[in-house]
Amino acid sequence: MPEPSAVPAPDAAPTTIDVTYDVSLLGLSVGSMKMKLDLEDGRYRAEVYVQPEGLAATFAPNTISAVATGRAEGGHALPDQSWVRQSKSDGARIVQITYAGGEIASMSVDPAYKPFPYAPSESDRRGTTDALSGLISMLLMPTVADASNTCGDTLHIFDGKRRYDFMQWSGGARTVAKGAGGYRGPAIYCVGTYRRIAGWRPDRISPEYDTKIHGWYAPIGPSGGTPVVFLPVRLWGESNVGDVVAVPTSVAINGRPWQEFFSGG
Repeated sequence: MPEPSAVPAPDAAPTTIDVTYDVSLLGLSVGSMKMKLDLEDGRYRAEVYVQPEGLAATFAPNTISAVATGRAEGGHALPDQSWVRQSKSDGARIVQITYAGGEIASMSVDPAYKPFPYAPSESDRRGTTDALSGLISMLLMPTVADASNTCGDTLHIFDGKRRYDFMQWSGGARTVAKGAGGYRGPAIYCVGTYRRIAGWRPDRISPEYDTKIHGWYAPIGPSGGTPVVFLPVRLWGESNVGDVVAVPTSVAINGRPWQEFFSGG
């Protein structure tokens, strides 16, 4: 099967993508993630809401809301600002980061994190992006990546407390046949590694703590047309307590179900 075409996406046509993922651990549903992505004239606005469910809601009742805005350029999300709220049973914390010239210009954390001797240094933070913009880069990079590196470049992430890298490499073209999120068709298979860089004790930073993630990315775009982004139709992560799997339960593009978008163009 030929690999999905990887060509630059046009800036002019606005696109809104709404997707809901079910997240499971050891076959049991542990939560959901909702994402809305707006792309228009070379800019993006992304919103994510993560809600634990079932046993996860009992033992780790944390909800996460995040918003990021910026420019979509050359297959990367270049943020202007990021806002993240993490809510727990004992309160909430908000992390806000603004960017200028590709670097962090300002950051606020309310309430502040407790002093930590292994917190990322200024050099650790240099050239990083927020986690949500990093996710959007993962969706954009295959649209412009060359054939030798379809899955894109290493992402350097700083979330306000920790610095880590996410690397992906191509595992070739695949076919999605189970209709995840209503989609059946070609996809790019990528293998990724989450690597700790700073913000943990030194004895917790080594290759043994790397997490491998497998992703199947399907092109979003008119039938036979240019892909705008590549959306994960299955994510599988290897953790020390078992495999975590995320699959979309619903996908809409510009208010239309994914099936209509591909059949109608």
